Amino acid sequence: MLETVFQLTKGLLELNRGNYQPALEQLEEAENRLKPFVQNQPFSRLYTDIAYKAIALAELEEMEEAEALFNRSCPVYKPSTPIF
Repeated sequence: MLETVFQLTKGLLELNRGNYQPALEQLEEAENRLKPFVQNQPFSRLYTDIAYKAIALAELEEMEEAEALFNRSCPVYKPSTPIF
């Protein structure tokens, strides 16, 4: 498990350094390793396989895939009555 968290941390570090392709690779590796652990935990899934991958993809100018992940990470809230 610790090795999996290391992959995620390394991906975040590469993302912060501006190394987007290595970041994406590390984040995908972490996602694959974490899937069995976070399958029923929505917040963890958001953290591991959506939010940071969308940023890396956008920086790599893969906008369609980045936008799809971003839209999946933002739940649509449509109240039946206006809030204000």
